[in-house]
Amino acid sequence: MTEVDRPLRVGNQARLRELVREHGDEVRVFSAHDPWAFAEVAGLARGGVPSMP
Repeated sequence: MTEVDRPLRVGNQARLRELVREHGDEVRVFSAHDPWAFAEVAGLARGGVPSMP
């Protein structure tokens, strides 16, 4: 992974972990760089069936 601003990247990761910890039943976090994960999430937005809980 390439980083331009390490403190910003690390801070964002911490915020995402907190979001999942506090609202994991309401949100799904995935990598924007993973085309398969995106395709799955995009399918969910169109009413598809999730493959993960």
